[in-house]
Amino acid sequence: MTNTISHLYIIGNGFDMHHGINSSYFEYRMWLKDNYEDLYWKIVNLFCVDDESNESIALLENRQHPWWKSFENSLGDLDLAEIVDNCVFENYPDISSDEFRDRDYHAAEIDAELQLGKLVDNIKSTFKRWISSLNAPEISKKIFLFKRNSLFISFNYTDTLEKLYSISTESICYIHGKANNDEELVVGHNKSWEDLMEIADNTPVPPESCDTPEELEEWYSTHGDFITDQTRDVAVREYLKLAKNPSKVISDKQWLFDNLDNIMKIHIYGFSFSDVDLPYIKYLISIISSQALWEISYYSESEKEDFLKTMQSLNVQQEKVSFVKLKDMMLSNLLQLSLDFKNE
Repeated sequence: MTNTISHLYIIGNGFDMHHGINSSYFEYRMWLKDNYEDLYWKIVNLFCVDDESNESIALLENRQHPWWKSFENSLGDLDLAEIVDNCVFENYPDISSDEFRDRDYHAAEIDAELQLGKLVDNIKSTFKRWISSLNAPEISKKIFLFKRNSLFISFNYTDTLEKLYSISTESICYIHGKANNDEELVVGHNKSWEDLMEIADNTPVPPESCDTPEELEEWYSTHGDFITDQTRDVAVREYLKLAKNPSKVISDKQWLFDNLDNIMKIHIYGFSFSDVDLPYIKYLISIISSQALWEISYYSESEKEDFLKTMQSLNVQQEKVSFVKLKDMMLSNLLQLSLDFKNE
C-alpha cells in the first residue's frame, strides 16, 4: 500500500442485507432445509434446536429465532461430552473377545473423528455453496463511501464492494475469505481448545468425602480412562476446525494492520459486534490513535444502545462515536436532500 490510509471501513453482514441480499443466517437455515435436509436435521438434533414448534415457527417467520440468528456463536454449544460418551460406549473394546485386535483400542477415536470431521466439513461446504447462491445487491440501495485513501475490511464473504462500488481488490481485505474463489472460508464458533476441552470433559465429579488433595488425586487416578481421554482429545481437535481464530487471522493479516497508523475515521457498517468477531475491534482499538473517530451504523434504537455500551466497555470515549442509519446514506436520499437544500 503506497497511499496513506485515513479512512477504514469495517463491513459486516448488515451491509449486504441493506443492499437486499438475503444473507441472514435465517436464510441459510431455510436454504439448508431445502437443499440438504439431512444435514439440517443433524444440526437440529445435535444442538437441540427447537425451531419446529408453533412458537418457534412464528419466530422463524420473523427472522428472529435465537439459535439461527446467532448461528456462529450457537455452534460453540455442541455437547461434546455426550458425543464422546456415545463414541466410547459404542466402541469400547472387549479385551476378552477372541476377535479383539490392538486397533480396537482406537475405534472410539476413529468414530469421533469421522462424526465430527464430517459435520465440520458439511457445515463449511454448504455454507460456502449458500453464499455463492445469494442474489445480487440492489443498485438503488447504494450508499456514499469514501474511496480515496480508504481501506475496507469485509467480514462478508460476498464481493458487493467490488461489483457494486467498483472498489479495487487491493483495497479490500476479506478477513474471513471470499466465496467465489478456491480459498477455504473462516466460519464458526469462538471457542478455544481449552473451552472445548472443558465442554467435552465428562469425568465424574468426585464425592464430597474426597476433601484433601491426596484423596482427590487417588480418586481421579482410579476414575480416569485412557480410551475416553484419547477420544475426547480427538473430538476437540476435530471440532476446533470449525472455530474462528482471531489471533491467527490477525497474525496472517499483519501486513494489513501495520498500515493503519494514520487512520482518523473508522466506519463500521452492518457489523453486529458479536462475540465471535469482537476480538478484531479490540485489536484495532489497541493499535490506532485514540483520537480516531468512530461512525457506526445501526438498525434499531435498542441496537444503537447496545453498540454504544459495547464501545464504552472497550474504553472508547463517547464523544468519539457517532451513529448513522445506512438508509439515510443512500445516494438517492442524499441527492434528494441536496435538491431540497437548493430549493430552499
